[in-house]
Amino acid sequence: MTDELTTGRRVLSFAKRTVARAPFESAVVVLAILYVALRLSPSSYAISLQQLGAAETPLLGEPRGIRSDEWAVVTPLFQVAVNNDFQVTNATSFYGETLHTFIGLPLLNWGLLFKPLVWPFFAVSPDFAYSFFWAANIALMLVGWSLLLRVLGFSRMAAALCSLILYFSPIVQAWSGAGPQLAFFPWIMLALLCIRSKVRLAIALALLIPVWWVSMFYPPGIPPLVFLAVAICLAFRTDVFAWRRLTSALAGSAVGAAITLAYFAPVFRAYSESVYPGSRWVTGGRLPEWQVASQFLPSTTTEKFNHLVSANICEAATIATWLPLLALCVIDFREVVRRRRTDRRLMRDLRALVVLVAAWALITA
Repeated sequence: MTDELTTGRRVLSFAKRTVARAPFESAVVVLAILYVALRLSPSSYAISLQQLGAAETPLLGEPRGIRSDEWAVVTPLFQVAVNNDFQVTNATSFYGETLHTFIGLPLLNWGLLFKPLVWPFFAVSPDFAYSFFWAANIALMLVGWSLLLRVLGFSRMAAALCSLILYFSPIVQAWSGAGPQLAFFPWIMLALLCIRSKVRLAIALALLIPVWWVSMFYPPGIPPLVFLAVAICLAFRTDVFAWRRLTSALAGSAVGAAITLAYFAPVFRAYSESVYPGSRWVTGGRLPEWQVASQFLPSTTTEKFNHLVSANICEAATIATWLPLLALCVIDFREVVRRRRTDRRLMRDLRALVVLVAAWALITA
C-alpha cells in the first residue's frame, strides 16, 4: 500500500510540474483525450449518409459540402480499409483495386510502421480510432507549433496565441482542420533545432520524414513548408547551416525521402499516366490581390464559410489575422531607433523580422 501511495504521489507531482511548465500544451492534451472519449471528429460524412437516405446530423456544427475531399474520399476510404480487414487489395469491391494511395490508410503493409496516427485501428473500435486520428492531428499541430515558437524565443503566452491563430485560420479550417502534413511539420522543425547530436539528428529525420509524408502525401503542400523551414532557420537559428549539422540534416532527410519514395513508387507509376492528378498543372500569378491583403485585413476573401473572391472557400482562404497590423499600431518606433545600436536582443529580433518579411515577399511575388 505504501509503495502504491508513493507511486501515486510521484505521478501527481510529475503532472503538476508538467502543467506548470506547459499549461497550454497540457490543456490541449486533456481536451484531445475528452474529444476521443466522446468519439468526435470534424468529418462532414453526414452528407454522404444523407445521400444514402439516412437522416444523420453531427453532434456539433454542420456538415460542409466544400469538404468533399474528406467526406467523399478520405472517410469512405477509411471505411473500406476497415471493412476489408486492412488488406491492401480491396476484396469488398468487384474491381479488386488497391488501397495503396497517398492517403495514410490503416493497411497491413510495411508503410504501417510510419503511420502512428492509424495504429489504434488495430486495437480499438473504428469510431474511437477515427476520433483519435483527428484528435491527434489537432493536438500535434497546436502543441507542436506552441513548443516550436517557444524554442524560437516566443513567450508561453505568445506561442500559445500564435498556435491557436494558425489552427483557427481560414485556410486550415477550410481544409477540414489540421491534417498530418501540417500536424507533423513543427515536430520535424523541433527535431532539427533541438537535437544536438549529429548522428541522432540524422536518425531522427530519417524516421520522422517518412512519418510526415507517408501519413499524408500531398505534393502541393510540401515545397511551401520546406521553404518555411528554411526561412525560420535563417531568421532564428542560423547555426543549423553549420556544415556538419547541415550535412547530418540533409543525410537524414535524404534517407527519409528515399523511404517515402520507395513506399509510394507503385502509386507514382499509376498516377504518372493519369489525366488527373498525373496531368494536373497549375501556374502562378492567378490569385486575386485581395488574397495578399487578407493576410492583414481578415474577412476580405472569406467570411465564416463564405468565399468572396475565388471559386470556393478552399481557394480563397489564407492565414488571416489582425496581429501584424496590431503590432504596427503599438510599436514605439522612436524607441526602436534609439535602441537599435545598443540593444542586442532588439537587433536580433529586427534581423529575424527582416528575413521573415523578405521570405513572405518572395513567396507572395
